[in-house]
Amino acid sequence: SVMQYVLLLCLLTFHCATSFKFLAYSPLLAKSHNNFMTKITDVLVDAGHEFVMLSEVYDRHLSDSNTKKAQIIEIPQTERAKVFETWINNDVAEEFWSDKSLYEQCSSWGSVMDIYADMCIATLTTPGLLHALRAEQFDAAYVESLHGCAPSEPSSIYYLLLSIESSACARACPYCLILIGVGK
Repeated sequence: SVMQYVLLLCLLTFHCATSFKFLAYSPLLAKSHNNFMTKITDVLVDAGHEFVMLSEVYDRHLSDSNTKKAQIIEIPQTERAKVFETWINNDVAEEFWSDKSLYEQCSSWGSVMDIYADMCIATLTTPGLLHALRAEQFDAAYVESLHGCAPSEPSSIYYLLLSIESSACARACPYCLILIGVGK
């Protein structure tokens, strides 16, 4: 009947009006963090939202663990990020099961900030990337807060350059312990 078509049209209009376009900033640094961000993205895609996931490659072994439901833009691993890959897969993995305190384990993370900065520069200087992302006209963005250059604040350069007004920061670990480890 006509009423069913009107109801269907209203539902479709409501669905379109309530879906958002997100930028998910998810550097490939550790499997658990990547899984966390992928699950959030997948749930929101299933709910009807549109996503672009920006992933800087720190650990090349994680490239296949990203979401299959969103467009993915991978920033290739830099030479300095290869050092991170070795560090995270060898040194950190060994220290995790050692008798060292969490503070002692995290104290070696300060040098990682230089690698984060290197990847941030690689991302910001990728030809055409910022222009393409700006053209997407995202409604909102979110990030997992572990990354040192992560756009976890609304005033982040990423958000300002892309004109994204709404943002969220997801945390997969006790944030205060990470801040101690990276010297913030």
